Amino acid sequence: MSRAELTGLGSIAAANAWFEAAAFVPPPFSIVSPPDAQEPWIDRAGHPLGDWKYEVTNDDTRLGYLDWIAAREAGEAGATMPRAEAAVPDIPQLYLHLYHGRKDPDENLEDWGSEGPVIGPLAYVHTTYMCDVKFAAAPEVMDRFFPAVMADWRARGLSNVAGPLCDWRLTIFNDYVEHDGIYYGDWTVFAATPGELQERYAKTAEPA
Repeated sequence: MSRAELTGLGSIAAANAWFEAAAFVPPPFSIVSPPDAQEPWIDRAGHPLGDWKYEVTNDDTRLGYLDWIAAREAGEAGATMPRAEAAVPDIPQLYLHLYHGRKDPDENLEDWGSEGPVIGPLAYVHTTYMCDVKFAAAPEVMDRFFPAVMADWRARGLSNVAGPLCDWRLTIFNDYVEHDGIYYGDWTVFAATPGELQERYAKTAEPA
Protein backbone atom coordinates (compact mmCIF):
# COMPACT_ATOMS: atom_id res chain seq x y z
CA MET A 1 0.00 0.00 0.00
CA SER A 2 1.33 3.44 -0.89
CA ARG A 3 1.26 6.46 1.47
CA ALA A 4 -1.40 8.10 -0.70
CA GLU A 5 -3.61 4.94 -0.52
CA LEU A 6 -3.21 4.78 3.27
CA THR A 7 -4.18 8.45 3.64
CA GLY A 8 -7.17 7.87 1.38
CA LEU A 9 -8.55 5.10 3.64
CA GLY A 10 -9.16 7.76 6.32
CA SER A 11 -9.00 5.61 9.48
CA ILE A 12 -7.04 2.91 11.29
CA ALA A 13 -10.09 0.60 11.12
CA ALA A 14 -10.24 0.94 7.32
CA ALA A 15 -6.50 0.23 7.07
CA ASN A 16 -6.86 -2.89 9.24
CA ALA A 17 -9.71 -4.14 7.02
CA TRP A 18 -7.51 -3.66 3.95
CA PHE A 19 -4.72 -5.73 5.51
CA GLU A 20 -7.21 -8.45 6.58
CA ALA A 21 -8.35 -8.83 2.98
CA ALA A 22 -4.76 -8.89 1.72
CA ALA A 23 -3.87 -11.71 4.14
CA PHE A 24 -5.84 -14.32 2.08
CA VAL A 25 -3.75 -17.42 1.29
CA PRO A 26 -4.92 -19.29 -1.84
CA PRO A 27 -5.20 -23.11 -1.59
CA PRO A 28 -2.71 -25.37 -3.43
CA PHE A 29 -3.40 -25.93 -7.13
CA SER A 30 -1.90 -27.89 -10.01
CA ILE A 31 -1.76 -27.36 -13.78
CA VAL A 32 -2.79 -30.30 -16.02
CA SER A 33 -3.43 -30.67 -19.73
CA PRO A 34 -7.06 -31.00 -20.85
CA PRO A 35 -8.06 -34.52 -22.01
CA ASP A 36 -8.02 -33.52 -25.69
CA ALA A 37 -4.42 -32.30 -25.38
CA GLN A 38 -3.02 -35.57 -24.02
CA GLU A 39 -0.13 -37.15 -25.87
CA PRO A 40 -1.78 -39.28 -28.62
CA TRP A 41 1.06 -41.82 -28.91
CA ILE A 42 0.97 -43.12 -25.32
CA ASP A 43 -0.63 -46.54 -24.84
CA ARG A 44 -4.14 -46.35 -23.43
CA ALA A 45 -5.21 -49.06 -20.99
CA GLY A 46 -6.66 -52.03 -22.85
CA HIS A 47 -5.74 -50.60 -26.27
CA PRO A 48 -2.06 -51.37 -27.00
CA LEU A 49 -0.45 -49.10 -29.55
CA GLY A 50 1.09 -52.18 -31.16
CA ASP A 51 -2.38 -53.61 -31.93
CA TRP A 52 -3.35 -50.39 -33.73
CA LYS A 53 -0.10 -50.41 -35.74
CA TYR A 54 -0.73 -54.06 -36.69
CA GLU A 55 -4.19 -53.23 -38.02
CA VAL A 56 -2.89 -50.23 -39.98
CA THR A 57 -0.10 -52.35 -41.51
CA ASN A 58 -2.61 -55.03 -42.56
CA ASP A 59 -5.05 -52.43 -43.93
CA ASP A 60 -7.65 -53.51 -41.34
CA THR A 61 -8.21 -49.90 -40.27
CA ARG A 62 -7.52 -46.43 -41.59
CA LEU A 63 -8.42 -44.67 -38.34
CA GLY A 64 -6.01 -42.65 -36.21
CA TYR A 65 -5.01 -44.16 -32.85
CA LEU A 66 -7.51 -42.22 -30.71
CA ASP A 67 -10.35 -42.73 -33.23
CA TRP A 68 -9.42 -46.44 -33.34
CA ILE A 69 -9.84 -46.62 -29.54
CA ALA A 70 -13.22 -44.88 -29.76
CA ALA A 71 -14.36 -47.32 -32.46
CA ARG A 72 -13.24 -50.34 -30.40
CA GLU A 73 -15.02 -49.07 -27.31
CA ALA A 74 -18.16 -48.35 -29.32
CA GLY A 75 -18.00 -51.87 -30.75
CA GLU A 76 -17.58 -53.41 -27.31
CA ALA A 77 -20.52 -51.42 -25.95
CA GLY A 78 -22.70 -52.33 -28.91
CA ALA A 79 -21.84 -56.03 -28.87
CA THR A 80 -24.46 -56.66 -26.18
CA MET A 81 -27.02 -54.19 -27.48
CA PRO A 82 -29.46 -55.01 -30.30
CA ARG A 83 -28.97 -52.92 -33.43
CA ALA A 84 -31.93 -50.64 -34.10
CA GLU A 85 -33.63 -51.28 -37.40
CA ALA A 86 -33.45 -48.07 -39.41
CA ALA A 87 -35.84 -47.21 -42.19
CA VAL A 88 -34.19 -47.58 -45.60
CA PRO A 89 -34.63 -44.39 -47.63
CA ASP A 90 -35.89 -44.93 -51.18
CA ILE A 91 -32.97 -43.10 -52.78
CA PRO A 92 -30.35 -44.42 -55.24
CA GLN A 93 -27.54 -46.35 -53.58
CA LEU A 94 -24.43 -48.07 -54.91
CA TYR A 95 -24.25 -51.84 -55.55
CA LEU A 96 -21.72 -54.34 -56.90
CA HIS A 97 -23.16 -57.17 -58.99
CA LEU A 98 -21.09 -60.31 -59.70
CA TYR A 99 -22.01 -62.71 -62.52
CA HIS A 100 -20.64 -65.15 -65.10
CA GLY A 101 -19.31 -67.34 -62.29
CA ARG A 102 -17.54 -70.70 -62.22
CA LYS A 103 -16.05 -72.90 -59.49
CA ASP A 104 -12.78 -73.47 -61.38
CA PRO A 105 -11.06 -70.45 -63.01
CA ASP A 106 -9.67 -72.78 -65.70
CA GLU A 107 -13.13 -74.08 -66.63
CA ASN A 108 -14.31 -73.31 -70.16
CA LEU A 109 -17.98 -72.37 -70.05
CA GLU A 110 -20.42 -72.81 -72.90
CA ASP A 111 -22.89 -70.38 -71.35
CA TRP A 112 -22.72 -67.35 -69.03
CA GLY A 113 -22.04 -69.26 -65.85
CA SER A 114 -23.68 -68.76 -62.49
CA GLU A 115 -25.31 -65.58 -61.25
CA GLY A 116 -23.57 -63.93 -58.31
CA PRO A 117 -24.76 -61.72 -55.47
CA VAL A 118 -25.70 -58.05 -55.64
CA ILE A 119 -23.58 -56.66 -52.81
CA GLY A 120 -24.61 -53.41 -51.17
CA PRO A 121 -25.46 -50.76 -50.52
CA LEU A 122 -21.84 -49.55 -50.66
CA ALA A 123 -20.16 -46.22 -49.94
CA TYR A 124 -17.70 -46.57 -52.82
CA VAL A 125 -16.06 -49.10 -55.16
CA HIS A 126 -12.41 -48.80 -56.22
CA THR A 127 -10.20 -51.08 -58.34
CA THR A 128 -6.41 -50.98 -57.91
CA TYR A 129 -4.20 -52.19 -60.79
CA MET A 130 -6.60 -55.07 -61.44
CA CYS A 131 -5.39 -56.65 -58.17
CA ASP A 132 -8.52 -56.20 -56.08
CA VAL A 133 -11.88 -54.48 -55.89
CA LYS A 134 -12.03 -52.34 -52.75
CA PHE A 135 -15.25 -51.07 -51.22
CA ALA A 136 -16.80 -49.90 -47.96
CA ALA A 137 -20.13 -50.97 -46.47
CA ALA A 138 -22.05 -50.69 -43.23
CA PRO A 139 -21.54 -53.52 -40.68
CA GLU A 140 -24.98 -55.00 -41.39
CA VAL A 141 -24.11 -55.30 -45.09
CA MET A 142 -20.80 -56.96 -44.25
CA ASP A 143 -22.57 -59.36 -41.87
CA ARG A 144 -24.94 -60.32 -44.67
CA PHE A 145 -22.41 -60.95 -47.45
CA PHE A 146 -19.16 -61.61 -45.54
CA PRO A 147 -20.14 -63.26 -42.22
CA ALA A 148 -16.87 -65.19 -41.89
CA VAL A 149 -14.83 -62.00 -42.30
CA MET A 150 -16.87 -60.18 -39.67
CA ALA A 151 -16.66 -63.14 -37.27
CA ASP A 152 -12.87 -63.13 -37.63
CA TRP A 153 -12.67 -59.37 -37.03
CA ARG A 154 -14.82 -59.65 -33.91
CA ALA A 155 -12.74 -62.55 -32.58
CA ARG A 156 -9.57 -60.49 -33.07
CA GLY A 157 -11.10 -57.32 -31.62
CA LEU A 158 -10.48 -55.26 -34.77
CA SER A 159 -12.01 -51.80 -34.92
CA ASN A 160 -13.08 -52.16 -38.56
CA VAL A 161 -16.01 -54.32 -37.42
CA ALA A 162 -17.63 -51.41 -35.55
CA GLY A 163 -18.25 -49.19 -38.57
CA PRO A 164 -19.86 -46.87 -39.36
CA LEU A 165 -18.23 -48.20 -42.54
CA CYS A 166 -16.14 -51.35 -42.92
CA ASP A 167 -13.40 -51.40 -45.57
CA TRP A 168 -13.00 -54.68 -47.46
CA ARG A 169 -11.95 -56.01 -50.85
CA LEU A 170 -12.43 -58.83 -53.33
CA THR A 171 -9.28 -60.31 -54.86
CA ILE A 172 -8.86 -60.43 -58.65
CA PHE A 173 -7.30 -63.76 -59.65
CA ASN A 174 -6.40 -64.36 -63.32
CA ASP A 175 -9.00 -61.78 -64.43
CA TYR A 176 -11.68 -63.25 -62.14
CA VAL A 177 -13.14 -61.83 -58.94
CA GLU A 178 -13.36 -64.50 -56.24
CA HIS A 179 -16.22 -64.54 -53.76
CA ASP A 180 -17.29 -67.41 -51.54
CA GLY A 181 -15.37 -69.97 -53.61
CA ILE A 182 -16.81 -68.84 -56.97
CA TYR A 183 -14.78 -67.04 -59.65
CA TYR A 184 -16.73 -64.36 -61.51
CA GLY A 185 -15.63 -63.14 -64.92
CA ASP A 186 -17.95 -60.12 -64.96
CA TRP A 187 -18.93 -57.52 -62.42
CA THR A 188 -20.71 -54.21 -62.65
CA VAL A 189 -21.26 -51.24 -60.36
CA PHE A 190 -24.62 -49.49 -60.55
CA ALA A 191 -26.95 -47.21 -58.59
CA ALA A 192 -30.53 -48.13 -57.74
CA THR A 193 -33.16 -47.39 -55.13
CA PRO A 194 -34.12 -50.27 -52.82
CA GLY A 195 -37.39 -50.56 -54.70
CA GLU A 196 -35.65 -50.76 -58.08
CA LEU A 197 -33.18 -53.29 -56.72
CA GLN A 198 -35.97 -55.52 -55.47
CA GLU A 199 -37.76 -55.31 -58.79
CA ARG A 200 -34.74 -55.82 -61.08
CA TYR A 201 -32.63 -58.22 -59.01
CA ALA A 202 -35.10 -60.06 -56.83
CA LYS A 203 -33.45 -63.41 -57.57
CA THR A 204 -29.86 -62.23 -57.15
CA ALA A 205 -30.10 -59.80 -54.25
CA GLU A 206 -29.49 -62.54 -51.70
CA PRO A 207 -25.91 -63.71 -50.97
CA ALA A 208 -24.82 -66.91 -52.70
